[in-house]
Parts: sequence; structure tokens; C-alpha cells
Amino acid sequence: MRTWVVIQRFVVYARIVGYLTEIEIISRLMDELRIAAQAADDIAVRPRRGRNYRDLCDSLGSAEGACRQLAHWRGDYRWLKIGIMLHEAHRRAGEWLRGVKVKGATRGATRLQMPMSEKHPLFVKLAEALRAMHSQAKAMKDAATGIVGPVLPEPVNLGRRVGAPVAVRLPSGLIVPSGVTLQ
Repeated sequence: MRTWVVIQRFVVYARIVGYLTEIEIISRLMDELRIAAQAADDIAVRPRRGRNYRDLCDSLGSAEGACRQLAHWRGDYRWLKIGIMLHEAHRRAGEWLRGVKVKGATRGATRLQMPMSEKHPLFVKLAEALRAMHSQAKAMKDAATGIVGPVLPEPVNLGRRVGAPVAVRLPSGLIVPSGVTLQ
């Protein structure tokens, strides 16, 4: 009985997640980037944890997941770069609110205290960066990649020519392809 409940929940979850299309993923990404930028603006005015910070964290997490889904759906590595930047923004925003430990501090972390009339400069920059990511994602959405097939990162140069044959040269001068055994 218990196994059936777990299987039913998994089937329902698979049905919900399995029917997402590329257009829905892109729409979700654009919405989450817009919401995250608005939350960063709100935190810049009142830098404290609460509803705005939770909105920022949720939006950045959902946008990062959407970038991963788009990278898989399209086979385009460039979406993962945006996802990595969103993850880093999430991590840094938490550090900005919690404060960063300073060497020699006797108690806990120190926070940047802002006067009431000023906005927090780091969250203002974060909101600008999120809006820039939004426009970058909007431009990448319909842009041609210029190649057929997956868009992958540049391969690492291992010190040999790309496409060079791998072979063993015996002392006698005989060239034997790899994978062939001599008897």
C-alpha cells in the first residue's frame, strides 16, 4: 500500500514536469529574472531578511533550474553560464545580508550599515545585473547559434593537434594503430 502511494506521487510529479515545453521554460526564466530584479530593488531599500529575501532566493533558484533545463533541451552550453551566474548571485546576496566575517573581529560577522536615506549599493548593482541577464536571455532566446548540433564549450588543448591520429611507433619504424595487438 505504501509503495503504491510513492509510485502515484512520482507519476503525478513526472506528468507535471514532463510536459514542460521550451517556450514554457523560457517564459518561466524571464518571469523569475524579472521578479528577482524587483526583489533586489526592494532589499536595496530595506536590507533585511524576510519576504523580499525569500522572493529573491526562490526566484534565483527557479531561474537557475530553468537555465539548466534550457541547456538540456537545446543542447546549448551558454545557458549554463547564465545559471552559474545566478547561483553566484544567490550566494553573494546571502553573504551581503548576513555579513562577512572580518579578520580580528571578536564577535560574529560585520554588516554594511546604510543610512535610511540611501539604498544598499550591492543590491542596486545586483538588480542591474539581473536586468542585464534578462535582456541577454531574451536576445539568446531567438538568436541563431551558427552551428548544427549541440553548442558545447571549447575543448581543452591537451598538447596535440586536434584530429591527429593516435598510434604507436615501434623501433623498427612500423606504425601500429592503437587497439591492435602484435602476436
